[in-house]
Formats: sequence, structure tokens, C-alpha cells
Amino acid sequence: MTGQRPLGWMTGRPAPNTRGLIAEEGGFLYDRDSLGDELPYWVASAQRPHLVIPYSYEANDNRFNENSGFSTGEQFFTYVQDAFDLLYSEGAAGSPKLLSIGLHGASWPGGRPH
Repeated sequence: MTGQRPLGWMTGRPAPNTRGLIAEEGGFLYDRDSLGDELPYWVASAQRPHLVIPYSYEANDNRFNENSGFSTGEQFFTYVQDAFDLLYSEGAAGSPKLLSIGLHGASWPGGRPH
């Protein structure tokens, strides 16, 4: 879309060898396939350090598809705004934070109409 090669990758359902393949064969600088942390971290690869930026289902429009998720776009916006405000204040106090917001092109209400 931009004419530029992507720098990162997200498989969504990685296999045991996925990270090594995308770092070493694909040449990607980072991936989003980890659910196991709250902050980015570095891992070793054969060619260079590889950045892992954890993915989260917390602030994610997939929660519109769940009974316990969001019913309206306003609920989602309020949730993301509250999460940002809290993490921003914690970060300002010296504790680094990451807010991962998952938006999917075909999801309601953020994507195309159905």
C-alpha cells in the first residue's frame, strides 16, 4: 500500500519455528506474535537482535464478537481512552507501558459496513 517493505510481522498463530523464520529468512525487525508479556523485549536471532512487541486482546475490536465484550463503538472508545489515561499516568511516574490496540479492517464498527 505504501510502496515500502514492512518491518514487522504478525502470524496470529505461530508455530515453534515461526519467529526464527521471520527474523532470519524474512528479514523482519519485529513480530507481534507473543501474548506472554506486557512490554516489548529483545530475543536473539542468528543475524541480529529481534524485537518482540506483545499483542493483546484487551483493547481489541474482536471483543465486539464476545458476549462479555463491547456492544457499541462508544464503549470501545471509552475503554481505550481510560486504558490510555491510566497507562500514561503510570508511565509518567517512571514505569514504562505499552498500549496495544487491535483494529481489524472487517470488524464492526471500525471497518467496512456489512
